[in-house]
Amino acid sequence: MKNTTQKIIEYVLSGLGLCGLVFLIAFENNADQTKRCNGIKVELIGGDDEFFISPSDVTNYITRNGMEPLEGKLLSQIKLSEVEKEVLRIKQIQSCEVFGDLQGNINIKAKPYLPYARILKKFGPDYYMDAEGGFFPLSKYYSARVMLISGDYFENKTALDPEKDADLINLIKSIKANRFWNAEISRMFVSSDKSINFLTITGDQLVKFGRPDDIEGKLKKLMVFYKKILPTQEWGQFQEIDIHYKNQIVCKN
Repeated sequence: MKNTTQKIIEYVLSGLGLCGLVFLIAFENNADQTKRCNGIKVELIGGDDEFFISPSDVTNYITRNGMEPLEGKLLSQIKLSEVEKEVLRIKQIQSCEVFGDLQGNINIKAKPYLPYARILKKFGPDYYMDAEGGFFPLSKYYSARVMLISGDYFENKTALDPEKDADLINLIKSIKANRFWNAEISRMFVSSDKSINFLTITGDQLVKFGRPDDIEGKLKKLMVFYKKILPTQEWGQFQEIDIHYKNQIVCKN
């Protein structure tokens, strides 16, 4: 009898607990329906604290410069997926994550594109190029110290093709990844047939690279020039270094 009574009490307590849980969930859901956005918090990630866009730019973009504010709006009326789509429409943003918190804030973690080179065009504005060959606008906040690239090959392009231009993209990335070449090569010229010349910082020599093939081999030959040939000659003696021939380094005064 005692066991039966104890079981009944346990069932009753369990039922009351379940009812309480259902009530709390219902209460919370109802509260969520009336909770309003407390504010927007934007965090830029993936760089060295020098970005091409500011958190306020992101906020201004998604709120139409404050004309369509999210702050004070019912959270139930704000679709986070739509906010994310709006952020990704910003040309300087590569990816983002949008989520809410218990304080009613909308948090945006956005990763801006990182520049690998600056594309100079004869006609139209300059652009930065990212790791995949995409172009994105310059920034009013920050000028990146990257290699300058120009030439007829870029004049009618809005981006490089990841497949057709994989060789050129790999060359640019190889220079960017190497501390010495990234500092030494100041300018790249790319002709319409994709033939490449460099300007260097040391001695201001013109380097004739040829097409963007055998990248590792050609850069090794150029390093031979710096380590073995240049130290034995008068500074600035050579005006042109041609490394596009196989197994040859041709230096011209």
